Amino acid sequence: MRYAGASIPLAIWVAWRRPVWRGVVLSLVAGVGIGGGTIFLFEGYAGLPASVTVLIFYTYPAFTLLFARVFFGVRIERRMVLAIFMVLLAAGLILSPRWR
Repeated sequence: MRYAGASIPLAIWVAWRRPVWRGVVLSLVAGVGIGGGTIFLFEGYAGLPASVTVLIFYTYPAFTLLFARVFFGVRIERRMVLAIFMVLLAAGLILSPRWR
């Protein structure tokens, strides 16, 4: 409800500018996804063990890179592979029983 008042002028502005509707739909889907992810993250903080919640939080950048490859055809570069490796390494450290 916080943004309900601002959404009306924004909707008028978007309709007046005649945007490419595919971009508008993709933006809305991305916004719902980010909002839903944030809600699930905080729900996870409330109900899951901390290690699992942090694992989910740490691995989303790796999934973002993989989704970019699958859905948008982004070429995976060496630095992206290294970033995914670092994310998996950090997740391993979080879940490793030796470090608890």
